[in-house]
Amino acid sequence: MKTFEDVKESVKNHQEYCKRVARETLGKENTSDFEKEVANSLLENAENNIEHLEEITTIEIGAETNSLIQAIQTAYKINLNEYWENFENFLDKYVVGITSDGHLKNGAYFGQSQCLKLGISRDDLSCFKGKDPLQNEAADFFRQKINAQFGTTIPMSSEEKKAYDDYNEVVFGSDELAKEKAFVQLKEIQRDSGTLRNGNTYYILSTNEAYKNAKASLSSGKQY
Repeated sequence: MKTFEDVKESVKNHQEYCKRVARETLGKENTSDFEKEVANSLLENAENNIEHLEEITTIEIGAETNSLIQAIQTAYKINLNEYWENFENFLDKYVVGITSDGHLKNGAYFGQSQCLKLGISRDDLSCFKGKDPLQNEAADFFRQKINAQFGTTIPMSSEEKKAYDDYNEVVFGSDELAKEKAFVQLKEIQRDSGTLRNGNTYYILSTNEAYKNAKASLSSGKQY
C-alpha cells in the first residue's frame, strides 16, 4: 500500500494538472466567455484544493476506500461462485487490474482505479477471503487496515447513518449545544468517509463557515 504522503503527492499533482489545463485554456485566442468561466472556476477550485491539501487527501482516501469496498461487493454479486471457489483468481480477473510491477492491465476491473490510487495489491485484499463482503465485518476489517496504514479515521459501517440520525433528532429542537455537537460530528464523519468529494470537487470543512462557527463554539465552552 501507499502512504498518506504518497496519496497527498498524487492529489497535489492532479490539482497542478488541473491548473495547467485551466491556464492553457485562458491563454488561447478566441476562447469563449463560457470557456473562460469554466477555466477560471477550475483554476480557483484547484488552487483552493492545494491550499487545503491535507484535508482533501483525507477525503480522497476515505472516498477511494469506500468505493473499492463497493467495487468488490459489485464484482461479488456478479461472480459469486468464483469468489468462494477461487478468491485470488476473482481478485485478478475482476477487481485489482494491476500487474506486480505496477502497470495497468487492459480490460474492465471494478476496482482498478481505486487500487491504483491507494497502492492496493491482491495481498492487501486477502482480509476479504472466506468472508462475505456484503457483511459489515469484512468491510470494517478492511477499513481498519486502511486506517492503520494511512493514519486516517474512516468510519465503520453504519456510523455515518447514525450521525445523520443523531443530527436529525436534534436539528429542529431548542438545544443549540446538542445541534452543534451533532452537526460537527456529522461533518467530520462525512469528511473521513469521503462523502465530501464529488468528482474533482471537495467540500472542505476548513472553509465551511457553519462548521467553523460550531466548532469554535464547542471549543470555547459557550453556554446557551
